[in-house]
Amino acid sequence: MMSHSELELCSIKEMMKMFSLSRSTMYRLTHEKTFPKPIIIGPADSRNAVVRWRVSDLKEYLESRPREKTLDG
Repeated sequence: MMSHSELELCSIKEMMKMFSLSRSTMYRLTHEKTFPKPIIIGPADSRNAVVRWRVSDLKEYLESRPREKTLDG
């Protein structure tokens, strides 16, 4: 069974704010398979489908990214 933190979901608006990226960039990165895949809630072929990302997937993605080198280290 998944833990509560594994079930937390994030909307595109929350992700745009978190990563400081535009909606189109977020979807482009997802399409290019550079970014975690979203979960589609509802009929995938419907314009009313809800798209969310697992917070645990986003945290894992961030941890996998290279860290910026600092001037003093």
